[in-house]
Amino acid sequence: MLRSQSLKWSKAQGTPPQRFSPRSEQLPFHQHYIEPGGAQEGFEKWKQLLRGNNKEAMEKEELNSLGDMVEKYGACEDVVGTGAHGTVWLARRKAAKGENGKECYAIKCFWQLPSEPKERHSSRLKADFSIARELRHVNVVRTHELFQSPGDRFCKAMEFCAGGDLYKLVSSAGKLEPLEAACFFKQLLNGVQYLHEMGVVHRDLKPENLLLTTDGTLKISDFDYSECIRFGWEEETHTVSGICGSEPYIAPEAFTDDEFDGRPLDVWACGVIYMAMCTGKLLWNIAKKDEDSSYAKYLQDRRLEEGFRPIESLPQDGCGNVLYCLLDPNPGRRITVSQILKSRWVRGIQVCNDVGED
Repeated sequence: MLRSQSLKWSKAQGTPPQRFSPRSEQLPFHQHYIEPGGAQEGFEKWKQLLRGNNKEAMEKEELNSLGDMVEKYGACEDVVGTGAHGTVWLARRKAAKGENGKECYAIKCFWQLPSEPKERHSSRLKADFSIARELRHVNVVRTHELFQSPGDRFCKAMEFCAGGDLYKLVSSAGKLEPLEAACFFKQLLNGVQYLHEMGVVHRDLKPENLLLTTDGTLKISDFDYSECIRFGWEEETHTVSGICGSEPYIAPEAFTDDEFDGRPLDVWACGVIYMAMCTGKLLWNIAKKDEDSSYAKYLQDRRLEEGFRPIESLPQDGCGNVLYCLLDPNPGRRITVSQILKSRWVRGIQVCNDVGED
């Protein structure tokens, strides 16, 4: 499979290549060109938020006082992302003798919410780390270490993805090209299949938690709500409970059932994400027919011969039937990730990277 060229060009080179370039003479091969600094918008907002209170400088100084951390991952330089749970810093480790360039890492510093007791905050982050550190797959962000700052804040060292996240890409582009969306979708499925095989459900899949490299490799991140549903010595999976994640991506059974299989939740989210990539819009705000007219219309139209317009309007042959199975409101009938990957449509999708363990 073809890999993209490194994104390094200057004004003297003229207009940079398009974000996504299908190679018509060799279809279905393609290349991604995602400009580094995909998180710049969030960085600027963060800078404005902190302007005048020196909070950012204090956090940076605190992190860079950790000699072991700086030696392993480099000094923290800039904030490259913010979220509900903390801030993400870019750290660059100086190249060792004989190495070329610098290695980049993401250092995520977590906030303790006022409503969350300290012990619960600590146990949740440790549980998240215990799951994430065992994961080794090209479509899952690599987690290296969990440590505490001098200010007693938990921080996590992770693989850095210079292309930003899928949310910012879709927002800036409006919507993605069909082949581009399909490539990201299959990479997402490959990552989710690996998680489920490892006995892990993510429970918060959304574009903000899907990071990108500059050559278009998609990586699943943020395991704050993930759960282990099967340990290595077990054959049967455990059910999960409760509502977590972002409402537009949560499957309907989470709102109605006390306990449920966590894997169909991830499958449902994959379907909503794919439609968001293709249309640039969310299908609905919440999968509750009594509260969301768009979701109620989907439930009605999926049973009709003419179908649900957003799905029927997709250009790829064979994708509609798969999406209806993927977004089946009955989790017992919902298609599994393995079945999706075996479908004729998804088998025909060419991804831009080799899928496998790192």
